[in-house]
Amino acid sequence: MFRRCQRESLHKRYFQERLSIPSHKQGKGYTMKLKYILFVCSIISFTIIKQTPIPRIGLEYMWTLPLIFGICIIKWGEIFSRKHGIGLYIFLFIETIRYLVQPILICLSNGELNHRMPKALPESYQTAIIIYIIECITSFTVIYYFYPRPIKLKRSLPKINIKYHINTGGWIIVSIFLLILIGRINVWIPELKILGIKEGIDKGLVLDASFFNVIKCFFFIFFLTKAYKTRNPVYISIAIMLGLFNILSYFGKNRSFIVETAITTIYLFILTFPRYKKVILTSFTPVALLIIGFTFITKQFGVENISEYNVSVSSKDIILEYSNIIEEYVNGLWTVARSYQASLNLPWELSLSSFVKDIMDGISGLKDLPFLKTNLFPLTDSLLSSSDIFKLSLKTHFEYAQMLSFSGGMFIIGGTLFGWPLMIISNFLMIRLLVYVDSHSIIYGNLYNKYIYIWMSCLMGLIHCYCMQTIIFCWSKFILFFWIILFINYLYAIKQYYYSQI
Repeated sequence: MFRRCQRESLHKRYFQERLSIPSHKQGKGYTMKLKYILFVCSIISFTIIKQTPIPRIGLEYMWTLPLIFGICIIKWGEIFSRKHGIGLYIFLFIETIRYLVQPILICLSNGELNHRMPKALPESYQTAIIIYIIECITSFTVIYYFYPRPIKLKRSLPKINIKYHINTGGWIIVSIFLLILIGRINVWIPELKILGIKEGIDKGLVLDASFFNVIKCFFFIFFLTKAYKTRNPVYISIAIMLGLFNILSYFGKNRSFIVETAITTIYLFILTFPRYKKVILTSFTPVALLIIGFTFITKQFGVENISEYNVSVSSKDIILEYSNIIEEYVNGLWTVARSYQASLNLPWELSLSSFVKDIMDGISGLKDLPFLKTNLFPLTDSLLSSSDIFKLSLKTHFEYAQMLSFSGGMFIIGGTLFGWPLMIISNFLMIRLLVYVDSHSIIYGNLYNKYIYIWMSCLMGLIHCYCMQTIIFCWSKFILFFWIILFINYLYAIKQYYYSQI
């Protein structure tokens, strides 16, 4: 029993890392100003909407959205005066777009919809407004009441001086991933895209892409750690080149992964070398914006080359285009309304099977594994996911720019009876997860864990741009494999640490 307790004590001690948490008072003045600026903007948005004719039947109470947002900002906006990670800023930015900018653009565009967006029922729009209000109140209250807890908990833990490094266990997993990539180099190389240098093809490669993304990210962090410890110009140069390569190289047209990788890479560089913040932003940001813009235009407008995109449009068309894009990509009112509408009169068998299919689609990053490919995934091939049900309800032939909303997906899964409680609970849990990963991006000292939590906080900050299967998919195709390296590294370190104390 004593030996068991000793082992558990060593386990806890190793897990606790050196913490360096800046004061919550830092930047408080700026964020408090931001709080009141957003409140004023909400009043302006409210006034414009109230004085504008109703753009669509069912949006008569759209003016409540900026009003509720403004009240939440005044009531719980103090959360942004505390020290937090970048995920919370991303979340606030997206919510500002959803609650303040989107309603104004809908009014300015007279509520017009493009050819990819069939009309929604007035009742669906009314329900969408209620969902918006619930999402806003739930999100702000959860962040306000739960965000300080992990920070206070970690501050109370004892600090120990154990330097983090990649040991034999971690290098074994890295070597396995590298050997797989080398053995299948003729498969994944044709699909690899490097902006401005190499244009790949799109065949939907998943597992090889996951290994490649993990490896390039791992070595970027490895040399960034070396650069931080030694301040050696050689290591710094290598870290910069690998950081740029981490942003520039990608597979397919997954804009979400590209954005999250770019933000995390730049942000980690700034945290590591804060003195060179301006230089880092000047060097990396244009590259990141270029690749994000490139992938957005090619996918959004269905062109193979950015030169094919026609920019000669009127100001009215620009307003309409951006209004529709926002409604499609940030779980806008149209998206939420049509997602809810797709859930109406669904048989419970279809709702249940869609939940199973959503999980399987979420972990499709693992579908290339031999056992799963032959034994598990074929069992659900004939099922319809909630995204499939949503797209079928639109009755259009367009496959792009039609993202199922997160809350709307809960109605498809839960049906008429369980949709509302499932929507509320799922939003609560997702925002709690945002709080967890964002706070841990501050807490962790080593760059490997920090990268994971920053990346996840970026992902969760965009929760109201995604649906459930997208969140699971992003995790399973990248974070899962990166976590395996760190977990095996952790187990091996615990083993070494334990035996050193005997």
